[in-house]
Amino acid sequence: MLTLRTLLTTSAATLALCGPAIAQEAPSKSIFTGGEKGAYHSLFCPPLPAALSNAYFQGYRCTLSRGTLENIDRVLKEPTNIGFVQLDVFGVTSSRNLR
Repeated sequence: MLTLRTLLTTSAATLALCGPAIAQEAPSKSIFTGGEKGAYHSLFCPPLPAALSNAYFQGYRCTLSRGTLENIDRVLKEPTNIGFVQLDVFGVTSSRNLR
């Protein structure tokens, strides 16, 4: 019984001390939009973080990128991210990757 109590106390202390550090290291979730003056960044993205947060998907923020190809790469590397893409470019890229 003493061993179990010691184990639980040690575990609780470790979580209390390391929890904030682990939370800070978690990568932020991005919505990749393309250029700063583009419609995706200036019009479409701004309402999304609040809407996602209302649906319990918290921590997203609009992030500038170089466009569709970079957005695809970033989402493939980190699937929790979101990327705006032009459908025609996405289609061409997808068909090339299938061959």
